[in-house]
Amino acid sequence: MVIVLAYNSFGFSQEINPQISFDYTLMPATSENISAQLFDASLAIPLEFGAFSIKPVVGLRNYDFEYWEGMSFNTEPVERIHNIYSGVDINYSLDESWELGGGVEVSNASSLDANQYVVTGNAHLKYNFDTAFPVAVEVGALYDSPLGKLEFLPTVALTTTYRKYQIQLGFPKSSLQYKLSENSMLETAYAFEGDYFHIADELTFNSVEPAQEVGLSQQKLSLGYTYNLDPNWSFSLSGGYLLKNELSFYTGNDDTIYDLDLGTGPVFSTGIKFNFFNK
Repeated sequence: MVIVLAYNSFGFSQEINPQISFDYTLMPATSENISAQLFDASLAIPLEFGAFSIKPVVGLRNYDFEYWEGMSFNTEPVERIHNIYSGVDINYSLDESWELGGGVEVSNASSLDANQYVVTGNAHLKYNFDTAFPVAVEVGALYDSPLGKLEFLPTVALTTTYRKYQIQLGFPKSSLQYKLSENSMLETAYAFEGDYFHIADELTFNSVEPAQEVGLSQQKLSLGYTYNLDPNWSFSLSGGYLLKNELSFYTGNDDTIYDLDLGTGPVFSTGIKFNFFNK
């Protein structure tokens, strides 16, 4: 299961143009006979002030896991997870070549206890080379869970465009895009993705300490199609295969207690995005 979450970028001059996104992801029964569904709904409000842009966002990621019978632990605390989140993305263009960017997100999937909020973030520096074919290099860092545990990781991306193709090589995502028309695009990608949350009810395994946090780690190879119906509406379809799909359970001290292999298998997703007041 992969989580799919994307936003379009538009230019604004003292305008407020809310964007609503709905994404649904289905992971049928995998090699371990575990299935899952994800529904992600979000509201974003992009704003631009010259070279400075900011995009606040609020949303809900709703997970629904179905496990095979006979698991060695009580799966109820990780069968249905409602992860509420809010955050902001910020970008600043220093000039035509240099760009600074970053973002932060706060999420909660268990209670309103301040100790159970999860804070993640990222920052990057991007340089656009003045060459015959557009080339950009981006380096940065993130504090997130694409590998299953909250940790600081480096990020890098080398992006180039040639005619209708755009190639990106890097971590946590590499992709190849092909522009079919002014309104449609194909993309194949290999991505590291994850999520991290506290659980409302602690889980006890064969250890002294109970599990209080859970990390989801996935590696996905996918092929997707995006079509813009008009300036306001767009939709996407994607199919792929999960090469890694794992839940890791941690103590309050972030020590690993148990790793659950959810199994490799196909994954499908679809999404709809709507931009208010766009002309």
